[in-house]
Amino acid sequence: RSKALRYSKHSKLASLLILEDIFKEVLLNFVTRLLLAKDNLGCVFNIVLVIVNRFLKIAIYIPALKI
Repeated sequence: RSKALRYSKHSKLASLLILEDIFKEVLLNFVTRLLLAKDNLGCVFNIVLVIVNRFLKIAIYIPALKI
């Protein structure tokens, strides 16, 4: 008697790249065409700059106004 295989076979583990500098690999992206919004200080913005640091696994969101 044999059991049915219910999961895929695992592949060999591979090591991750180790970066020498924390901010060596950073991704930038603009989110545009948003509706006008205000923050707590009353600043108006309609685009957001997204900065992603893949090493630290954090994202920074910077609101801005497109003129």
